[in-house]
Amino acid sequence: MNAIVLPTGNRMLRVLSAIAAGLIVVQLLLLQQPDYAGHVVEATSDKMIHFVVFGALAFFIWLATGGRWPLMVWAVVVLVGAIDETQQQYTPGRIASIADLAADGAGAAASLLVLNSMNQRRKED
Repeated sequence: MNAIVLPTGNRMLRVLSAIAAGLIVVQLLLLQQPDYAGHVVEATSDKMIHFVVFGALAFFIWLATGGRWPLMVWAVVVLVGAIDETQQQYTPGRIASIADLAADGAGAAASLLVLNSMNQRRKED
């Protein structure tokens, strides 16, 4: 069975991944919640959205670091989630939740576990 090859050494991919991660962080921490966000939450699950968004953030940071330092990547993603939840505590119409932070950390962990597993298989081949 052929493993999926993750191009962690590609400089352009690493730069683009860092930009994507930065844009996600800017959206989360600096910009207003989009008007459609409430409809998306109603149609799905708030925790699932946290899981997917922070999993994607972990993915982009992991690629930007060349697949190194997964624990640091996880810690950075959880820190971003903690800052986001803290900001929500002081934002009218938003509610801070430890369950949201747990979903953030779980999404990042799941993403990193899959990526590291795929990376290990690639190294073994």
